[in-house]
Parts: sequence; structure tokens; C-alpha cells
Amino acid sequence: MRRRRRPPRPAALALLGAAPLLALLPPLSAPGVSDGTLATAAGAARWGLTARPRRRRAAVLRRFFFEALESAEAQLARAARAGDAQRVQELLSQGARIDEPSGQSKATPLIGAAANGHAAVVELLLDAGADAEVGLESDGPLRPGGATALFIAAQQGHAQVVELLLRRGAVADAARGDGLTPLDIAKKKGNEAVVGLLEGRAAPER
Repeated sequence: MRRRRRPPRPAALALLGAAPLLALLPPLSAPGVSDGTLATAAGAARWGLTARPRRRRAAVLRRFFFEALESAEAQLARAARAGDAQRVQELLSQGARIDEPSGQSKATPLIGAAANGHAAVVELLLDAGADAEVGLESDGPLRPGGATALFIAAQQGHAQVVELLLRRGAVADAARGDGLTPLDIAKKKGNEAVVGLLEGRAAPER
């Protein structure tokens, strides 16, 4: 009967010159930990590894293996949606085009930040010259485009973002392709705080 060879421990891997690779990869799994996550600091010490939160490991892997394949504009759009102000600032300083649309709906970074309620990123993008009046090319297969950052923020009920956009000069009654205004969509969605911000700012009905 053939004996199964045990996998080499980290010390053996280091001797084989694999230490630089280990720094980029998630920690190796230990016995009794099915998902490859070290359960305790004691378990990590036993195997000579450093326990790291899975979220941090995922961020490192994404930065090294995925962002290298993306354009600066795609990275900017993703950072804006995630509310990562530091990364947004880095990409803008590196020359990423601020109003470049992305995704099926062709949303700008400003729209992505507004849709997710990231007021700090919205302000950062506006300070850098983002155009608040650029709208989506489409808003799903059954709805027309034209929704601006203000419209999307009103739809999602992000009152702080709505107030910020209005203060920075966004057109309050900029309608979507079907004629709905930010005030209309806020009323339809029952976003009372947003309705209060928008009432009186839109042009009166004729």
C-alpha cells in the first residue's frame, strides 16, 4: 500500500523559493478548517502563518489579479460605487476620465456613487468637475434612459446626496426619458425626506 505524501509545510516552501508567492496568496489551510480560513491565532501560529480577514485577502487578490486587466475608468466606476474615496482620488490624480460611462446602463462614476448613497464620493467627484446632468443611456430593458445622478439618488431615498446635488446646482426637475422627474419618483417610492427637499424647487406645472 502506497503512503500518501504529506504536503510541504510553509518552511519547506520557503526553502523552495515560494515565499514571495505566499505573500500574494491567501493563507494555507490548516487541518479541521474546511474553508481555508485559520480559525484562531493559535492555529495560525502552529502552522507558521498569519491569520488575515477574508475580506482583506479578497481585496489584495482583486488589486493584483483583476485591476491590472481593467481600465482606469472601470476602476474609477467600481471605486465610486463602493464609496472608496481614497481610491477615487488616486485614480483621478492618475488621469482617469471622470465622466466615462460604464456598464450596460452607461452610468458615470457620479451616478454610481449617488445610487449607493456615498455623499463623500459624490462631493469629491463634483469638486473634480463631474457633470451632474449626464444621464443613463438606459435604465433597464423596459425603462428609458435619461436618469441623472439626482434622479437616481431621489429614487433610492438618499436624502443627503440629493441635498448635496441640489446645493451644487443639479437641475431639480431634470426628467427621465419617460417624463418622470426626481420629485415624481421620490413620491412614487414614498421617500418623504427627499420629497421635502425637492418640493418648491421644480418648475411649476403648466
